[in-house]
Amino acid sequence: MKKSFKKLVSLLLAMALLVPMLSVSVTAEPESQAFTYVKGGNDVSESYKNSKFYDYLSRVKITGDGRTDVIAVALTQSGYMESDIPGDFAGTYVGGWKDFTEYNYNMGDWGAGYGYDESIGAALHWCASFVSWAILQSRVYTLQKGSISDWCRKHNGLNGNTYDESYIWREVGVGHWADQVKRAGYFKDPGVKGGTYKPLTGDIIYFTWDGTTRDHIGLVVYSDENYVYTVEGNTDDSEFADNSACCAVKSYPLDSKYIYGYGAMPYESVPSAAIDFSGKNRTTGYYMNTNGAQTVYADKDCQGTIIGKIVRNTMFGVVEVCDNGMLKVVSEVYGGSVVMGYINPNTTRTLQITNEPITTKSKLQMLTDSVMGVYYKEYTEETLAKIRSAYIEAKAVLANTASTDADYNAMYEKLNTLLATKGTNAATAGARVNFFDQRISSGICTILTPDFNNGVVTSSGANLTYASALKAKWDSTENAYKVVGVIATGNGVPIETTIASDEIVIAAHDWETGVTEDPVLGSATNFKTIKNAKSGQFIRMYGIDMENKTFAPGAYISIEGEGDGLPVAPDLKNLVLGKDGGVKGYGSYTANLTDGVAAGELTYDDSWFAFYYRTGGNTSNGVGTLVYDLGAVKGVHSLMVNAFVGNDSGIVAPTRITAYIGQSADGPFTKMGDFTFGTAYNNVAWASLEKTANGRYVKIEVQGSDTDPFVFINEVMVLGNDDKVENPDIPDPDDVMKGDINGNGTLDVMDCSLLKRAYFGIYALDNAEVGDISGNGSIDTMDYPLLKRAYFGAYTIS
Repeated sequence: MKKSFKKLVSLLLAMALLVPMLSVSVTAEPESQAFTYVKGGNDVSESYKNSKFYDYLSRVKITGDGRTDVIAVALTQSGYMESDIPGDFAGTYVGGWKDFTEYNYNMGDWGAGYGYDESIGAALHWCASFVSWAILQSRVYTLQKGSISDWCRKHNGLNGNTYDESYIWREVGVGHWADQVKRAGYFKDPGVKGGTYKPLTGDIIYFTWDGTTRDHIGLVVYSDENYVYTVEGNTDDSEFADNSACCAVKSYPLDSKYIYGYGAMPYESVPSAAIDFSGKNRTTGYYMNTNGAQTVYADKDCQGTIIGKIVRNTMFGVVEVCDNGMLKVVSEVYGGSVVMGYINPNTTRTLQITNEPITTKSKLQMLTDSVMGVYYKEYTEETLAKIRSAYIEAKAVLANTASTDADYNAMYEKLNTLLATKGTNAATAGARVNFFDQRISSGICTILTPDFNNGVVTSSGANLTYASALKAKWDSTENAYKVVGVIATGNGVPIETTIASDEIVIAAHDWETGVTEDPVLGSATNFKTIKNAKSGQFIRMYGIDMENKTFAPGAYISIEGEGDGLPVAPDLKNLVLGKDGGVKGYGSYTANLTDGVAAGELTYDDSWFAFYYRTGGNTSNGVGTLVYDLGAVKGVHSLMVNAFVGNDSGIVAPTRITAYIGQSADGPFTKMGDFTFGTAYNNVAWASLEKTANGRYVKIEVQGSDTDPFVFINEVMVLGNDDKVENPDIPDPDDVMKGDINGNGTLDVMDCSLLKRAYFGIYALDNAEVGDISGNGSIDTMDYPLLKRAYFGAYTIS
């Protein structure tokens, strides 16, 4: 059941399939048949149809053994999570609590929609609809009257004995359902109530939180001497999704006080098709990994080389049950590749879904699937070329309806022999690439083209904060991409760049170094290869089709040549990390501006720093000022300020951010330049200035608006080389533009206004020489009219 803050709504779905008063005969389907989705109140939703859960469901074979079929269907949904978004039934929403699921949708609209009803502040919980959905999809009844739509919607009463004959596979609540099973004579008491019944696969299990009420429902996968193992919808699982209601496999002591009872359903039995879900009699077929990550080994003793890890709630194929109990598997592993290897199964949570023997065609199909997981470093390019050719040939054999068992076997042996021909790849600086235009996630290496986000690549948009990335440009002479620069080194520095039509960005994330939970093998090499690239080097691509954006087995890039011998971008440090800017934020908005953490959206708390531009504020003459001591003269490369750039409750974007550098905290300072704002996300953007200069003190001015009182910022970064600069080339503070009072590089009306205020002592100039237009050594009544004339072009400032 879901967390207690949810209100229980009586519109929980159930099944009255077994009630004697319904004159409906029930027969099993005698032969195994391919799965087809059964339409309920609604047909399969588009979002669910495009999900992995639908893909897994479609692999189930309907055997006619009711207990096997119901549990096989239910187990394919392990890991499904409810959504907060109406119409989102894909099962991948994280942190949801509004009950929008495919199972509710399939049941039809009972007046509360398919999840949370805003109008009544309550939700259609889905533990019962999940069980009903599994019963429906497994076809443990014969569809004899009307349509599924009729059965989903016709109901003449919520209690008592008033039921429509066409109302077959649902009830309106857990309690009603339990009552119907009791009336039908199929209810069994649990051990805590003195019952001796041992629950069987496919039984319904009812839960109570207080010993009296019927609060939750699930299906029995199997039981042993001490525990009952279940698959449930609308439940919490601390090992998987404790922040979201999900479908999960769980276990309880047989004498648990939370078990209300069982519904011992009279399924049709086909012993030859039954699966032993306890794992004691495993066969080949499809399995679900419903526990933690399963380690895949290269050897059947499962003690040698690790080649990947199967992520929890992943379906995989077992092609052989080894004599030592290990399973030879083909599976997708963490990072997205498909491998063939061996696992040591977890008895209680590695659960079989199908038990059909692996045919010669299926065996070839699984081997062919695994070829895409080939790691280039283990093969010479010559062997890889042969593997790629054999892979295409194998797919053609599989697609040819005239292929025979002999064809499948011959192709299997050819491909398997090539895969066993290991060697050493000649690429000394290579990276395994497996995605196009994919935002960085754990351990992947991706090629970003101009099609990605309209060619705009930012740290947040592409998730490059802790990734390495390079930019490369097509060189028609070399018929290869040429490295332009390394734009990210994984040091957390925000970046933004635009990909031209003849350019690409290659980015990699290291999810291997120091990682113990689900490491992505080879990702550390990818990360280092990209980070250490040099301008002028060439990128050779193997097994990568740039035009069609596809990969062949063993795809990789090789970065070749000497380039210019230097890394393109220095490994910059944040020179002000942890330093104080000399001014406190206004009111309660006192964020640490140099803690290395930037906010992604506006919040009204101390994660933001406020400049207040009114009387009593922390600004002067419309400008907020920060001064940072670098501790010694250092080489500054660029500066960044993260700021709110929307318009909310008197908070607006800065009208100007300007940086200065100097040798003393009191000045004089030399202007470095004005910041330029990048792309905003959630009305938050980085303003940046790329300018190299040497100095000890950095001053940053943040100018506010004339109409609104606040500017919010939350992070300041001064990037450069952390080594002390010996014999530095110090900027000349005397090299200034007279009359440019606001430091924007030109004469304008604001300069005239500021100079007039400076004359009356209400504005402080950083360098008095800027305002000494007459050149007599002081600011007096002559300077303002001369500047005004200069602005109109009637006077030349010398």
